[in-house]
Order: sequence, then C-alpha cells, then structure tokens
Amino acid sequence: MERTFRAPDVDSLTEVVAFLSGELKAGDVVCFIGEMGAGKTTLIGKLLRSWGITAPVDSPTFALVNEFVRGDGVPLYHFDFYRLNNVTEALQIGLEDYLGTNAICLMEWPQMVMDWLPEERWVVRIQEQNGEREIKVERSRSEAY
Repeated sequence: MERTFRAPDVDSLTEVVAFLSGELKAGDVVCFIGEMGAGKTTLIGKLLRSWGITAPVDSPTFALVNEFVRGDGVPLYHFDFYRLNNVTEALQIGLEDYLGTNAICLMEWPQMVMDWLPEERWVVRIQEQNGEREIKVERSRSEAY
C-alpha cells in the first residue's frame, strides 16, 4: 500500500498526520527518510501531538531516543540515528529491546539500522518537489528502501 501527500507548508501536514495516526498500531516501526531539513522531526512532532503528547518534541540527535506514552498506554519511541558511526552504537542503546514490543518506533535517519528492523514496516519518504514537500507513505518490506 502506498499513499502520496503534498504539503506546501507545515500547516498542510494535517492529512498525512491523520492518515498515519489512524493506521499505525502497537508494534509498528516507521522509518522517516528525507534530506536534512525535509521536515521529518516536524512531521513526527505533529503525529505525536495527534496522539495527545504535550511534552516538547525535539529530534533526539544526541540522546538517540526519546520516549513517550500514548493515552491508551502504547509506548512511543522517537529515534534519530543521524550521528551514528555504525550500527553497533544503535545496538548499544538497546535497539533490539525496543523492537518486537507493543511500542510504535518512529525512526529518523534509519538507513544504517535497516538490516535490524522487521521486514514489515512503514516507510515515510519526504522530498522537495516543485517548491512543496511530497510525502510518500508505504507499508513496506525490507527490499523497498
């Protein structure tokens, strides 16, 4: 399944946020792929807000993971693997312990850890197209990245 959304500005993320917030279930892994400044953290922040998270949502570039809990008790983990030098660093923070649980894992810059992720996952690709962001959302198998 693939859906494409267009967002000329931050306020136009409502449709993709509504789609994701309705589709994502406990245990899902979501990979956010896009260039620096594409809007990955902004999109994740709006998604978390849609689930009632009121805490500040910053990219966990140095902490690597921020933890939240959705109103229904589902854990939400926001990862940022931008500064990783190798996959060992992700494993040292316990990546494997986060996967395969009832948590929803939201991952920025996941390319280095793709081999450790479940085959069934969501991929959200954000790229600039003609002055606006094109956001492709797909339920993916490992070969689709």
